[in-house]
Amino acid sequence: MSASKRAASPSDPENPKRPRAETASLHSWLHPKAPPLLLSHSPPLHSSSSTFLTFSIAFVPPAHATSETTVAKEARRIVRELDVVSRVGALAMAAGEGAFEDGEGRAPGKARAREPDHRMWACRSLCLKDGKNGTEGEDAYQLIESFDDDGEKFGGERILKVLKEHHAVDVLSVCVRWYGGDMIGPIRFQHIATTVQTSLNSLN
Repeated sequence: MSASKRAASPSDPENPKRPRAETASLHSWLHPKAPPLLLSHSPPLHSSSSTFLTFSIAFVPPAHATSETTVAKEARRIVRELDVVSRVGALAMAAGEGAFEDGEGRAPGKARAREPDHRMWACRSLCLKDGKNGTEGEDAYQLIESFDDDGEKFGGERILKVLKEHHAVDVLSVCVRWYGGDMIGPIRFQHIATTVQTSLNSLN
């Protein structure tokens, strides 16, 4: 194993990534009439032994979300419950490239993709200010931004930068990365930005 590879593969059978099911969440059980997510996603982008793909989701937080903390909490719930493998697993592995070329992106012993190693995200949303109900006009609202790297240093910040450049509002973008072991350096930020831009264009 080369020095540029991680000591333990994320697909180690002793610590497998388990698929997440959107329909089994507590939120979906408590809110059975909630509309399905309005989302789009980019094509997979393969680079060395990594594969990147971004989802962009229409994101309007509940009325009680009046701070970055509460908006981030709602965003994290959506990111956590997003069933990446069911939605795009087959697409990501179809070409047999990137993380799937040597099987690193596959679930141990399975002919399907495993969970991605990173779910970095950023959101921008127009939210009510605390104590406002929307009848006060524009002054009742504030633009709230949040992001999370999920272990991919500066990944969430790069997503937020793209959202700002596109003047995107009421959107949550989630870039997932399957990591196959080879470090690719700063080019990863270009891959993140490219997939975010593509998914935003599809959502619009």
